[in-house]
Amino acid sequence: MYVPKHFAHEERGDLIQLVREFNFGTLVSNVNGAPYATHLPFLISTDENGNLVLRGHVAKSNPHWKTLEQGTAMAVFQGPHAYISPTWYNTPGVPTWNYAAVHLSGVPQLVSDQEQLYNIVITLSEQHEAANPSPWIPDFPPDMLSAIVGFTMKVDTIEGKYKLSQNRSAADKIQVIRELRAPFGQAADENQSRIAAMMEAVDNNIL
Repeated sequence: MYVPKHFAHEERGDLIQLVREFNFGTLVSNVNGAPYATHLPFLISTDENGNLVLRGHVAKSNPHWKTLEQGTAMAVFQGPHAYISPTWYNTPGVPTWNYAAVHLSGVPQLVSDQEQLYNIVITLSEQHEAANPSPWIPDFPPDMLSAIVGFTMKVDTIEGKYKLSQNRSAADKIQVIRELRAPFGQAADENQSRIAAMMEAVDNNIL
């Protein structure tokens, strides 16, 4: 992705945490000479050698899996994002969008072992049922696994972009943060509140 130097975010821990929190991403690779995308939840972990690994599964009826092992794929994750009005600046500007995104690239490998595939399904379920006071207990016929195809992807490159008004003056940043917390006199939504907090975090001397 296009990442101007002032928007590059290279703190590995931050990027991994964003993927964990916003784990519904987009897997993109080449199918029949054209880009192909599948939207799905991912698991991210570290293997015994310290490599980042993504795991997930797609429907067997989805042709995407048939070419996954043939080249590099990219998993795209979108974090918080918010519209920024030029009326929030003290100096001239134009409308823009602040956001955080992470791209992870590698060559996927299909999962042939049924126990590994089952583990992917169960781990995803446990992760997203964690806040449920009466969590779903895995109970499905084993042959249902034949309807999906699992994959793992060792991450070869990780790229992060935090576009958080780093190219604006300190006065503009302060004003944007204030406005994000009460945009146009309204209550801030979760995205706006998160972007305001992230702006403070990446420039902790701003206030």
